[in-house]
Order: sequence, then structure tokens, then C-alpha cells
Amino acid sequence: MNNLLRCSVALLFTALTSLTFSSCSSEDDGVAPETPNDEQTTYEVSLNLAEEYTEVTEEPLSRAGFGAPEKYYGIEVFCMKTDGSESKYSFYACGIFDNVADMKITLLGGYKYQFICASYEDDVDKMYISGDKVFGKYPFVGSKLENKFDMSGSNGFYGINSTYTTTFASTEYNYAKKPNLKVMYGCLSDFEPGNNKTATIPMIRVGYGIKIIINDIPDGSLNVSLSLKDHGDDFETGLFGDFTEAGVLEAPVADGLFSAWEYSDWEDRIKAYTSTKTIEFAWTRSNGYVQKFSKEVTFKNNVKTVVTVNLTGGASETGIGISEETAAMSDENVSVDYDGGFMSDTPVEPQE
Repeated sequence: MNNLLRCSVALLFTALTSLTFSSCSSEDDGVAPETPNDEQTTYEVSLNLAEEYTEVTEEPLSRAGFGAPEKYYGIEVFCMKTDGSESKYSFYACGIFDNVADMKITLLGGYKYQFICASYEDDVDKMYISGDKVFGKYPFVGSKLENKFDMSGSNGFYGINSTYTTTFASTEYNYAKKPNLKVMYGCLSDFEPGNNKTATIPMIRVGYGIKIIINDIPDGSLNVSLSLKDHGDDFETGLFGDFTEAGVLEAPVADGLFSAWEYSDWEDRIKAYTSTKTIEFAWTRSNGYVQKFSKEVTFKNNVKTVVTVNLTGGASETGIGISEETAAMSDENVSVDYDGGFMSDTPVEPQE
């Protein structure tokens, strides 16, 4: 019996909602399952994916106009003997899918299993995949979309323990560390298969949402710049725009993934993750004079922060107000009120 049949079990994914699989790689410290004998039991197991909470937004997040979003799923499976002779999980199988009905695998009795999953859904960014269905550098390291499990590897994928993702904007060989994608992540450990038994993997959102609302521009134009690039990133991500009238910038950000293989408290770390960034504004007035101001905002996991910008011209003072709603699973609101004053031949700098 060849290795694929030997290791093949049925793991049927039932997608409950929009989810995201992100796998982790590991060293092959354990021993792969032996060839089953005639007395060894095999089990067909159904694997369900359950979201712990749902993101709440005012409206669907905008997309870049490439049609219906694609969603790609990655999963790694690890195993360990239940007789106490092994103390670490070893690699069992991995696969990339865009069709949940094809996610099937067979599990052997006498072992317990760990499933690490992540899913990636296109949004403002589009995940890179070539015409022959080969992915870019991350997270699948040039692997091909085949909708089946591969049992011939030794330690699974190289890049699915982080949010690093190769997008069409970042090109085939570069990557975005904080892509504008919807990402979810989950892990189930110590699962022992049995008759009519279902494995349920809790999936949680990895990242946050940003929405910048420009209410009005009394004169001239406004440049908005929110860079999410960190030192050493290959490709800059963020929200950037120029406005001559009211408008909106909006995107999800995949950020703050902690590997379930590396951290026992990975779930708590993801939920507690925050990132503080500065939004830069440059208001070019009708006479060409440029007034610059900024706002520091802290983004929180699974919260969409809505930044509202109100520009007025009638005084020489600058006012910046903050109004935050801290309730979980809700939009968080930040107000930026900027009074640039009347324009004259001799512009007056706003007071700090």
C-alpha cells in the first residue's frame, strides 16, 4: 500500500462562514505513523470550522474591482502516538484548497492529531496565484493549488505561521507583511478520532479594519497617508488617497498572527494584539499653501476603527477630538476635527 493510501483519511471540512486557514511549519521531530496492519482501525472524521465571533461593520469592505473575492485555505495536520512513547507531534499531511468539499483525509487509530488552519480571502489586495495555480513566495512558498492533501513532505509549508502574503501588488517574489486581506486562524490539538466523531476547529479573526471618512473639503485638496510598513518590510501597505471632496478610504488589515505551534497562548495573544500608527494629513489650500496635521490611532484585533475627518476654515485654532467606543465586536470611532482658518494673502499657521 503506497504512502498516500496508507495515510489517507477523511477529513471533511464544512465551511460555516467566511473563514481563513493559516498553517504553521515545524521540525519533523516525531515519527510518522507506521503502515497500518489488518487489525488497525481507521476512522472517517468530519472537521467543522467554527468562528468564535463575527466582525461587525457598517457596510461591506470595499474591493479593488476584480470581481467576486477568492478564498484559499491552508491546513497542516500533525500526529502523535497515544501510548505515551512520543512527546512531540510529527508532520502528517498538508494541503491547499479553494473547494471545501475536496478537503478529505483518513486518520489512523492509536494516534492523536493536531490541525492548524488558516484562510485568506481577497479584498482590497488580491492574493498572488499564477495562471497554472502556483502561489508566490508567501504563505505557501510556491506550492500549487491542487485541492488535495500531500503526505510526502516532512514539515509542511514554510510561511503560513504569519500574515506575510504575496499579493499581485507586491509581485511574485516580494510580500506584504500586513496585507489588505481577510485572514482567520485556528488550531485543534489532541484530537482522537472515533466512530461518528466530529472535530471542530475554532477560528478567530486575525487583524482589524480601518475606515477613514472625509466629511467635507472647504477648498483645495486633502492628501491622506497611513503607512503600515515596518522596518525590513519588502512592500508598503496601508491606506493612501487624495480628495477634493467628501470620500472614504477603507480596508481590512491582516496583522498580529501568533503561531499556534510556537505559542501555547496564541489565541490570547491574537485577541489582545494592538498596533499604533499615525495618519498623516496634508491640506493644500486654494492658494497653494499646505497645512499638515496628523492623528495617532491604536488599532485593535477584530475592531474596525472609523476615523472621521472634519475640515473647516473660519478660525486660527486646531481642534482634534477623540470619541471611542470600547465595546467588543463594534466599530470604534475616532474624530479628527481640523479648523484651518480663512485663507488670506498671508497664511497663518494653526496653533498647536
